Amino acid sequence: MSHSCSVPSTIPVSIASPQTRPTSSTDGGSLLDSKQKHPDALPVRKASGTGLFGGFVGLSPLIVIITTDYRLFPDTEIKTLDAAKDTERLNGLIQTIPFVSREVLHTACHRRFTKARAVKMLDSVRPSPLPKLVYLGGHANLSLDGESFEYIPDDYTKSDPSRIISSTQLREMLVDSNGSHPTKMILITDFCYSFNFLRLPWTLWKRGGEYFWEKSEESTSGTWNEENKILHFAAGSKGASTYTFDSAGSLFLREFCNAEHVGGVGKSLSNRMSTIQRGILEYCHAHHSDAPGVRVHQHPQLYASHPFDLDEPATLAELLRSL
Repeated sequence: MSHSCSVPSTIPVSIASPQTRPTSSTDGGSLLDSKQKHPDALPVRKASGTGLFGGFVGLSPLIVIITTDYRLFPDTEIKTLDAAKDTERLNGLIQTIPFVSREVLHTACHRRFTKARAVKMLDSVRPSPLPKLVYLGGHANLSLDGESFEYIPDDYTKSDPSRIISSTQLREMLVDSNGSHPTKMILITDFCYSFNFLRLPWTLWKRGGEYFWEKSEESTSGTWNEENKILHFAAGSKGASTYTFDSAGSLFLREFCNAEHVGGVGKSLSNRMSTIQRGILEYCHAHHSDAPGVRVHQHPQLYASHPFDLDEPATLAELLRSL
């Protein structure tokens, strides 16, 4: 077991695309042909046919995926962790979304995740009026004041801190504050210390067994586009660690995907969050021996641009469609 935020002095991070992993006896298969070339940014294609995304005049959602292979960190003692579980689960998750094709996938496939590449990828999709699903996994450092984080690309070194991606920079890379189109996005941050860095106005709370929306303390007035429609699933609470297990991969991603697939029926936002949290607690209880002497606490969070309906069942694809 490891904290997902465990960071050596030099961080060689692999971005593996679940859509381009070759099929093997231990892998869930690939969504795309592994022989295809995948540039950093790919053009948007009009999808044909009528289906779940008919309301988007036949346009596909955009997908951005970044995952990490822990085995490639030369200074880490965690040699058994890899991205296989995470990429397999992401592969299955993406296959539930209609019209996902090579033209709408934005990944760095078997390539180094540099700050420059991250900027290029996100700059290419940020201005688009299409809904986006963005998954960011990996590592982060907590700031000294505990009020922000630093997302770590693989070209970061302690001798060159300019290559770090601050939470402020990451927000600017994700939300087009000056663009002509509002941002429509489901963001999944699967790393330590992530919080409401997008400054979304609403945070999901639970009290007395009931979920409810409450105004966020990070929300700022006068700088927010009210037409933005964003849901941000964070793997843990502010300033807290998240966990990856040898046998399960990312604990949050495991339960996020389980919540999507159980029963084949979409879950409401409140039911989805309850299922994820319950799954994390049950797994930690059942596998506490994997982390002797460590009491694992992980509490996923949900932030939003609007007080979305908490009771209406919806698959991930339907959530994207609703944006």
